[in-house]
Amino acid sequence: MATRAGVALGSTTHYFATLEELREAALQRLIDQAERDICFIEESLERHGPSPKVLAAWIYDYHSDVGRVRRAVALYAAAAQNSDARRLASFWFNRLTEILSRYTDPERALQLAVFADGVTLHASMREQPLDLDVLVRAISALLGEPLDPTDKHA
Repeated sequence: MATRAGVALGSTTHYFATLEELREAALQRLIDQAERDICFIEESLERHGPSPKVLAAWIYDYHSDVGRVRRAVALYAAAAQNSDARRLASFWFNRLTEILSRYTDPERALQLAVFADGVTLHASMREQPLDLDVLVRAISALLGEPLDPTDKHA
């Protein structure tokens, strides 16, 4: 693990007595990053409202970072085999669903969170986010909102 991280083994054993401590610290760091990402969407929704445009812009920006997308997909793959990774992946999904439930019914919030996960997989295969207009239309459909014909994203 030290080699993969590009640090000397002695550096890791100086700070972590066991491999389990190192794994737990790494997981906590990922949870902290996920919480910052979730807080960003939460603040954006509070500030700008829960419109399809706001949600689409957040999803687009999030998936514009190829490294972040790769880490998310690696986490999901690891979650299939590892309970710690599953805990982190569940944390992200559950918090996103919780936040979205403040603005729509729980069923639609769940559908939006599942959609966001699918968009992550799609972005990982193409190394770019879905087109913003496609995201706005898909989110509008999931929310059951008619599109505004004067909206340039419609």
